[in-house]
Formats: sequence, structure tokens, C-alpha cells
Amino acid sequence: MSINKDKLIVANTGSDTLTVIDLKDDYSLETFKLWEMLNSSGIQNLNSSSAIGPYTLAAGNEKNIIYSVNSYDNSVFKINIKDMVIEEVIYIGRSPSHVEIIDGLIFVTNTDSNSVSVIDEENFVILENITVGEKPYDIKADFEEKRVFVANSNEYSISVIYLENNKIEKIRLDSNPLHFFLNSKLLYILSSQVNGMVKSSVSILDLSNNELIKKVYIEGVLVDMTPIDKKDEIFVTNAEDGYLYKIDLIRGKIIDKYHLGGMPSKLLWDGNKLLYIVNSLKNYISLFDCSKGKIMKNIKVGIEPNGLIFL
Repeated sequence: MSINKDKLIVANTGSDTLTVIDLKDDYSLETFKLWEMLNSSGIQNLNSSSAIGPYTLAAGNEKNIIYSVNSYDNSVFKINIKDMVIEEVIYIGRSPSHVEIIDGLIFVTNTDSNSVSVIDEENFVILENITVGEKPYDIKADFEEKRVFVANSNEYSISVIYLENNKIEKIRLDSNPLHFFLNSKLLYILSSQVNGMVKSSVSILDLSNNELIKKVYIEGVLVDMTPIDKKDEIFVTNAEDGYLYKIDLIRGKIIDKYHLGGMPSKLLWDGNKLLYIVNSLKNYISLFDCSKGKIMKNIKVGIEPNGLIFL
């Protein structure tokens, strides 16, 4: 089903900016400098870091509110996107990277602190910091089972945090997880190449018994993945060769690949036919038509784009 959103927001890590792209107005865009927004916010006791490093974004439950997770100054900004105002700032662990919101709680992975910060969304205060595995990176919520999965990117494991009883368990893997998504009772896991010694891969984990049931290896450095339509067919980006791969996980084979150039990384699907692809080297967002198998447009944004959300 198509996602009926008007804007695409891009977090530009290297230039401390947000780019807002109007999807209904021929992709016109505005760029907002976070330092200027911060200085005009009137918020006291701010970190004196020389860089902010917006890395990932999440839409809040409140209308017009987004959260920017900032890797350089170890913070989360609560931003009113309608007025482009930073309403609140909170400081968490070192090098925060990914965020997930479930049941009024904001979960943020702190990659260099080996922890997950839990923030009360309504009051915007830290409730606790949960110790997980080494270098936690991606985080995904299981809304039905009330739990979150944390990819311990340097520890061959996934931490599972249960919301209802605060129980934490680990699932052991045979490779370092970087990204994942849920498909019913299956967890699809992307593992990237490590020091050129191990191939990148995408695996399927059966959550009923925590056993791997499928694994596809790919040469190069995989960065991100997303399903489209049928979740057994996914797209992955390869930063080493500049290609976008289409993979059939059930048959365990590459269906097709498309040369994008540069360094393709983060992916966001519009629910219809377009993939929005971050190109970290060329500093633009590519609009890739899945039905035609080609780039329709490149949109120049800020330096080192990363996080993408629709709003």
C-alpha cells in the first residue's frame, strides 16, 4: 500500500542539517541548520560540542513532532517540524545511532556505550539505560509481543528486551548483525563484511526456536535492506561496488542488480514503486523506480546524508 506522505526529511550528518523535500511540489527542498535552530531555542545547559551529527530520525506520536538522534554530541532533539523549532534536548549515551518508538517509549541504541537508552516520550526524560551487547546498532520493535530487538554489531548476537517484565535475553548468531526487520515470526538479518574477512549476508531467523533457516552470501559491504511487496524479496545496498541488489531469500539467490554508483546506503520504500536511496559519497538521494529498474531522479542534499523519514 502506498504511503500517503507529503514530505521526505533527510538527516545530513556531516553538515548538521535537515533537508525537507516536498514530494507533492516537484521535489522542491529546504535545508535547515540545526545549530541555528538550537541557538534560537532558548534551551539552557546545552552541550558545547562543535558538531551535532544528526544520524537517524523518527516520527513522534504527537503531530508534527520528529526526533533526531545525533551521533556526535550524544543527544536526541525533539523537533516541531511544522515550525522548525527544537522544543527539547536530552543527552544519552555515546554515539547514539538508531531509534524505535513503542508504547510511549523511545528506545535509542548507544553504539559506543553498549547500551540502550529508554526515554519517556510524553515527559521527554530518560527512564533507564539498559546494558546490551557490544556496539549496538539497529533496533526494531515487535509490537505484538511487546519487545525490541537490538543488533549487537560487534558481538554475533541480538539482545531482546521485553517491555512487560523487563527481561533481557540474547540470541546467538554466526555473524555480526547490522540491520534487521520483522516478518511475522521471522527476523531478517543483514550482516556486513568484517575487515574483508567474512562475506556480507542476509539471514532468516525463526523466532519460534531462534534457529537460522536461510542465509544468502553476497560479496562486498552490505549497508541496508528493505522489503517491497512480498517480504521474501528484498533490496539491499552494497557500498563497495555501488550496486542495488534484489534478492529472493526463499530461493536463496540474487534476482537482479542495478548499478547506482557512489556509495549507496540507507533505503526507504514509499509503499508503491519508489525506493529512496541515500548516496553517502555523492550527497544525494536517488529515486529508484522498482518497476522500471532505474533511477528516475537524484536530489542533492547536505553532506553525508543518513536518516530518512516520511512525514
